[in-house]
Amino acid sequence: MTKIIIPDSITDIGSYTFKGCTDLVEAIIGECVTNIGSYAFSDCTSLIKIIIPDSVTNIESYSFKGCTSLLEITIPNSVTSMGINIFEDCTTLGKIAISDGVKDIGMHVFDGCTALTEITIPNGVVNISESAFENCTNLAKITIPDSVTNIGDKAFYNTAYYSDVNNWKDNVLYINNHLIKSSDTISDDYIIKNDTKSIADCAFYDCINLTKIVIPQGANSIGKSSFYNCESLAEVIIPDSIKTIGYNAFYNCNGLTEITIPSSVISIGGNAFTFCTNLKTVNITDIVAWCEIKFASSSSSPTCYAENIYLNGLPITEIIMPEDCTKINDYIFYNFKDLTSVTIPSSVTSIGYTVFEGCTNLKKVNITDISAWCKIDRKDYASNPLRNGADLYLNGQIVFVK
Repeated sequence: MTKIIIPDSITDIGSYTFKGCTDLVEAIIGECVTNIGSYAFSDCTSLIKIIIPDSVTNIESYSFKGCTSLLEITIPNSVTSMGINIFEDCTTLGKIAISDGVKDIGMHVFDGCTALTEITIPNGVVNISESAFENCTNLAKITIPDSVTNIGDKAFYNTAYYSDVNNWKDNVLYINNHLIKSSDTISDDYIIKNDTKSIADCAFYDCINLTKIVIPQGANSIGKSSFYNCESLAEVIIPDSIKTIGYNAFYNCNGLTEITIPSSVISIGGNAFTFCTNLKTVNITDIVAWCEIKFASSSSSPTCYAENIYLNGLPITEIIMPEDCTKINDYIFYNFKDLTSVTIPSSVTSIGYTVFEGCTNLKKVNITDISAWCKIDRKDYASNPLRNGADLYLNGQIVFVK
């Protein structure tokens, strides 16, 4: 069988359907197919041509892996995300067109596509996953739009672009407005270039002599493990354009003594500040924005070590939540030992996990509406500020003494 025509009556090409059909040269997929299953055409080593119709919305993992004769591919606009290893080791694949509908390029999708010489990531893609283009050894021209907010570790490792020393400036590699990687020999202060939009995962991994980093206004993300084990890093300037701080971002940065988290930040990944044992002070500018940050774990919050929070330069011991605050997310005040008093307005409807864990000096809780207080959705015992022995006050009058 050298040619297969999949009729319009078929909507799904199941996993392993044509895997290992080494004589298959051409496949025409019907206009009603919406899903191409995992390993569906993998190891079809003679497959030269396949047309994916606009009806396809999902291409599962490994679906064309090892198609070593495939020359070109177009990902239609209907596909929004691409599973892992889809075209891995398609060694003759020299032309790839990714349509504007794609938002996510999965891990190892084009790993080992050694015939590929250039790629344009379309505007609208937000994520390029780990090792997406790794080992594309002839890939010398890469275009990444500003829409991309996350680039995984080794996404472009061992490409011609990565290997060209002329593309590294002051020991740092950029692709367009994205910082991809720094040499681990970088030392002292480093100012990331203006117009940079994202810092890739593991960008400054193990740069043990880096002492200061300045991130420019306009950057929107700090990738996973970006500053992992930068043990001499003593100062980080984070602009108020950063929205996400990734998993393990500042892991073991034990030179940090203080950090400023701007109000633009909406999420901080797990273990972001693990082993930042010398971190003493956290600076914030907006208490409501702080309360709405999504912390993945207790060690995502700098308060896992820092005992002081400063609001606009003033130390916080008492917090009066504003009336427009509706929720207090997980771990927000975790281990905040300087906190002595908190006022929770009737607008608050939920308090997340372990919010008041370790707030051992919290002695006074103020509320304005007993009915609203009773209706709050508390995720665990440490969501209740009364657990630390605090007294409860209703509109200034004590109602419960512990």
